Amino acid sequence: MTSEPSAPGGRDQRTGLLVLTPDECSEVLSSTSIGRIVFVDGEYPLALPVNFAWVEDSIVFRTGEGQKLRAATIEKPVSFEVDRIDETTHSGLSVIVKGTARAVTDWAEQEQLEQLPVRPWQRQPWRQGWVRIDPTEISGRKLDVQ
Repeated sequence: MTSEPSAPGGRDQRTGLLVLTPDECSEVLSSTSIGRIVFVDGEYPLALPVNFAWVEDSIVFRTGEGQKLRAATIEKPVSFEVDRIDETTHSGLSVIVKGTARAVTDWAEQEQLEQLPVRPWQRQPWRQGWVRIDPTEISGRKLDVQ
């Protein structure tokens, strides 16, 4: 029998990690700009880094034609992960967002997103598409060695 994790703000009974509250998860997402989108491509899961923003309780990022946009176009279930790691102190945290990715096709929504400071490191004119992940579940854990 596996034990259930404790409520947010407590400790995960199985791992001993601190369980982040929804507000703590939101703070991490709104103060971080690099994460990984995870989706199944063919037979295997694929994790790809993206620059993103946490806007109106959802993840948004730019991308061009390819796997990420294709996953969003067919509105696949995805996961999104953000980490903060301190290798010196062996501490850190992780927030995972589960939801559905969708391509942003509404011009008014695209115009709104264009105002965000989300810029891919690889500045290519073809990275014009926006993807939004609408969360169905958000969770976070924190490792503190104290």
